[in-house]
Amino acid sequence: MRPFSPHRELSPTGTAVPHVLIVGSGFAGFHCARELERRTRPGEVRVTMASPTDYMLYSPLLPHVAAGILKPADIAIPLRRTLRHTLRAPCRIVGVDLADRVCIARSIDGREHAVHWDRLVLCPGAVTRTFAIPGLERFGRGLKGLAEASYLHDHVLAELELANIEKE
Repeated sequence: MRPFSPHRELSPTGTAVPHVLIVGSGFAGFHCARELERRTRPGEVRVTMASPTDYMLYSPLLPHVAAGILKPADIAIPLRRTLRHTLRAPCRIVGVDLADRVCIARSIDGREHAVHWDRLVLCPGAVTRTFAIPGLERFGRGLKGLAEASYLHDHVLAELELANIEKE
């Protein structure tokens, strides 16, 4: 750990409390924060999770949401209820300076600010890849988040309704 700096908190004993910054609230980020909470005493470490979403998405069940079998809320685990000792920062990390141990966070209102850390866990997730297949980016549909699953569900229902009208 590096020496005390003004942005670090002090424990009740007067020693500097290490700050762990977790980027992302998916499987890896969620389980990292949960294990840190389980394995450390309150005040022993300060954990911050930076993510634009306030839930951990159980992504293997996204097709079930798209099919209408499950509701979006059924596969989104709220972080506030589950991670009681982790500070949640509703932002997107847009830059990382490893030498100075600082990340640049863009909050949901568009402002940027520095977030200092002692330990950094990078698990920001993934994006849909199109592999330069002609037309895929324009006409294909991703299935990485709740919005895409809900859109796909609504789109299929609308197409079925349209087909039913044309049939009559």
